[in-house]
Amino acid sequence: MDVSKYINHDVVIIYEDMAGRFTRRTVKVITVTANKVSAYDLAKRAPRSLHPDRILACRPVPSRERGVS
Repeated sequence: MDVSKYINHDVVIIYEDMAGRFTRRTVKVITVTANKVSAYDLAKRAPRSLHPDRILACRPVPSRERGVS
């Protein structure tokens, strides 16, 4: 999944970890390379390194979820 268009934006992703578990995360995308997506997990308030091939879905966070009227 190409998330490079979301750099510096908040997105919701569906991610499959190495154990095969699926998670839904709200993150701010920081950088994207061929092998790594660097993001900031907004719920856990911590940086995350994600494998781009494990991102199954991605969408921008709707403005109402960000607290914008």
